[in-house]
Amino acid sequence: MSIWASRTPIGWSADYGKVKVCEDSHRYPDYDGGLSEVEVASIPAWCVPGHEDQYESEAVGPWLRLTGIESVVLDEQAVRVLCGQLCEWLAQDKVRPPGDAS
Repeated sequence: MSIWASRTPIGWSADYGKVKVCEDSHRYPDYDGGLSEVEVASIPAWCVPGHEDQYESEAVGPWLRLTGIESVVLDEQAVRVLCGQLCEWLAQDKVRPPGDAS
């Protein structure tokens, strides 16, 4: 079982913008490239060593995972959603394993 908690993937819903596979880096991305997604995931507090009892906490671990299937291009709406998810993560309290001074 993964320790990562994923947010809604960006790219598969019109509400979350378009994400396309970047098939050719020498072409403007108005072609009908295949659809793709970008996913943001964080580690809930209860999965951080030393914080296993914090099930009610909104805090997260100090690492963020950004997953893409391949090189992608994002439209403006998708960038807005990604920005919102990244800013939301930055605003959350962070917990660290005991002895982690970073």
